[in-house]
Amino acid sequence: MSDNLIIIIASILNFLNSTLFIHILLVLIITHQVLLFFTKDISHIKVLKDFADPKEIKLSDLNHIPLINVIIPAWKEGKLFEDCLLSITKLDYPNLKVIISAGGNEETIQIANSFKKFKNFIILKQKPGGKMKALNDCLNHISEGIIYSIDADVILNNEILLRMIYPLVNENQYVTAGSVRPLKIQENIDIVKYILINRNTYFRIKFSRIGRVEISGPNSCFKYEVIEKIGNFFDDKLFLASDRFRGPLIYSKGFKIYWLTDYRGKIFTFFPDTLKIYFLQEFRWRMNSLTNPYMKKKVRVYIKFLISFLLSIYLLSSPFFTFFNINLALIGLIMLLSKYLKKLRKIVFFKRTTNKEFYEKFGLLFFLKLVFFIFIDEILTVYLGFKLLISRKKQPKITIK
Repeated sequence: MSDNLIIIIASILNFLNSTLFIHILLVLIITHQVLLFFTKDISHIKVLKDFADPKEIKLSDLNHIPLINVIIPAWKEGKLFEDCLLSITKLDYPNLKVIISAGGNEETIQIANSFKKFKNFIILKQKPGGKMKALNDCLNHISEGIIYSIDADVILNNEILLRMIYPLVNENQYVTAGSVRPLKIQENIDIVKYILINRNTYFRIKFSRIGRVEISGPNSCFKYEVIEKIGNFFDDKLFLASDRFRGPLIYSKGFKIYWLTDYRGKIFTFFPDTLKIYFLQEFRWRMNSLTNPYMKKKVRVYIKFLISFLLSIYLLSSPFFTFFNINLALIGLIMLLSKYLKKLRKIVFFKRTTNKEFYEKFGLLFFLKLVFFIFIDEILTVYLGFKLLISRKKQPKITIK
């Protein structure tokens, strides 16, 4: 019996190390990606188009003109913060109040104070305590209307504002969320294009207008009634990781989050425009996601990450396999092909769901750089994995229960 088992195992290993297995794996990988495109991707694209936002929204289309309270936490900001506030002063909306909690350094405070000349601006001095505390300080100056929460590095315009408040004013929604897009001056940078197609949530998850529980930190609106019911919505102790973890609390109180689909509803914000900035931001976001104490299905998430971690190690090591086993190296190459085809699917998805007037073309050089960007992401996954292993004892909150 043991001899038969050894023979079977040896046969399997020989097959896995054969040219036939390489050919079968290659065909399966290509077929898998093609099938995903014609089933999953096409379906997701259709749903997005079925839920299209209004083509145009004007101020006169609103049923009434409620007070909009724009709240901005600003900590150690610079030129982008000033550009953000300038963009708000150019808005045509007639009933607007802006509340800024600024701190961290003199430059940030000086920029904020320079806008005191506008009667509808309220400037607060922010003390150390985190973003959520700063937002809470802003909320203390609000007693009615719509609250528009944005980051200090975004650019707001009339169209984005109207698209965000329209569902609240005309469709009796309570919370709206929109995504982000890069600043116009960044649109032709390859790493920015990569982030734009790679962070497209609706490529992974079929769009649901009110089925998502996440909320966009840089671009979200809610009626004052939401804050009245939730009360401690911005409690630091509840939101240690990221803006997006505020959403589940809103959802738990019975409020649906109304997501916009149109690219024109996405707010302009600074995207990482160098590999270093991208690497650091992506690392922070992934670490926050994995260590979020309120994350559901922890075991499933960690198993998925562990598999990704091991595959990334294999992919990064595969070029060295060339020196002693070419088939192992070819398997790594096929893994790379699979990831590359997935990126191509993301590009097609983005182009099919976004009007071409809103983005720069993806040139030949970008498609060549895709391989490099894939390797950067694999390095990031491995680095994150080792960081988690090293820091696990120091971070009891990520312990699987």
